[in-house]
Amino acid sequence: MLLKHPKVNPGGGRAVNEPIAIASENGNTEVVKLLLQDTRVNPADRDNRALKRAARYNRLDIVKLLLADFRVKESLSTEDYQKCQSMIN
Repeated sequence: MLLKHPKVNPGGGRAVNEPIAIASENGNTEVVKLLLQDTRVNPADRDNRALKRAARYNRLDIVKLLLADFRVKESLSTEDYQKCQSMIN
């Protein structure tokens, strides 16, 4: 409901794409799923900060979700993608 408010932008403002990074770090899978559906959110922003935080805190379900997103997958080097894949396999 909050995401539908015209003054709320989870992908912009001073903390660009910080909500998905925080949700990834904290293991909030449902919030990450919700944010991934919002076109204003770029999960690959800030050098894949959301993915790096999920990996750092061993949030494997969120790593899987983010790797499945084309924006994240396309922005990763082959080596980084393979490292992430090895975490979840």
